[in-house]
Amino acid sequence: MRRKLSLFTPQATLIYKLLLKEKRPLTIRQLALKLDVLPQGLYRVMKQLQHYGLVISKENYPVKYQALTISESVDNFLLQLRHQLLENLSDVSSFKGENQGLSKIPDVSFIQGRNCSINKSTEDLKLSKANVEMIVSGNEIPAETILECKRAIIRGVGIKILAQKSEGNNGEMLRNWKRLGIEVRIGNYTGARIFVYDSYITYISSYDIDKETEAFGVRFKYQPIALMMKQIFEKYWQNAIAL
Repeated sequence: MRRKLSLFTPQATLIYKLLLKEKRPLTIRQLALKLDVLPQGLYRVMKQLQHYGLVISKENYPVKYQALTISESVDNFLLQLRHQLLENLSDVSSFKGENQGLSKIPDVSFIQGRNCSINKSTEDLKLSKANVEMIVSGNEIPAETILECKRAIIRGVGIKILAQKSEGNNGEMLRNWKRLGIEVRIGNYTGARIFVYDSYITYISSYDIDKETEAFGVRFKYQPIALMMKQIFEKYWQNAIAL
């Protein structure tokens, strides 16, 4: 008799199946009503489903959740498990000896939503030591991220930000970034957000100018990709207008 692999709670599995069946984004409140449960208990479950790449968040408020296809979910889930296993085994001496090329394997994680991208990238900003390059939407970002930019500059990190729009309502914000010591330029719409930290960690996410809070992206901890994205950044940077 086969045993089922229980990595998710029955409730998480039920939510994912419900979202697949609905074929449309649902809020926490809508999910709670359909499942006849309290909404407060669903937030942790949704974070788990997002972490493993089965569900993405859409829109800013109220946040809506949508299931990815079964095929996409399986690929995302297995990739996350693989990297978690490699990370857990990385301190085993025999494993290190057998896998001299482990550092050459990309560490990949998935990101759903602009807020998630900002939160995760701010954590990497805190650890940056040399250079940071960003192609951003040009929308307002949290005060915590700006504070970490200021702290990074104080410790000698060079920061370049290319904003994809400059309008009356964000012009002063961009000038404030420049006053902090950030190099700021204005470029054309690219359809993507790109962050590169210390030529090693890279964020690549979607950017729809009509749905600015929605984003689906990937974080790579892999130097070859970071170096490639730095080259792309520099091409856009050279064609951008200095603030």
